[in-house]
Amino acid sequence: MNDDHNDTFSHSMHASTSTVNLDDVQPAQVPHRTALTPYLTLPHLLSLTWLAYPVISLFFVAFRLIDSTSNAKDGVADAKANLLSSCLAAQRAASSAASMPRYLAIGSNEAIQATVNASMEAARLTMILR
Repeated sequence: MNDDHNDTFSHSMHASTSTVNLDDVQPAQVPHRTALTPYLTLPHLLSLTWLAYPVISLFFVAFRLIDSTSNAKDGVADAKANLLSSCLAAQRAASSAASMPRYLAIGSNEAIQATVNASMEAARLTMILR
């Protein structure tokens, strides 16, 4: 019995290392027809095709695409509003920077005017000797 086991093992080792001749391969036996019919016929199978994994996955992808489209529209609207507000802020800052020399000139002119008036008043007071 032990020799028979070793013989089977060596035969299986030999068979796994050899090549297979395609002419020696027998075609699969076709089962004979019976009176039994399949439980699901073609119309039933076709009505169930929408339950296949690829079709269900396609529905999920379509749902996510529609959902992300509405989110993208909201995101674009928010980005547009943010861009508009930042442009208005930049416009105000540029306007203030452009008006800065005018405000500095007005302040300088008022200071010079006050200085000249004060010096004239001081000169007038020094001229009056009492």
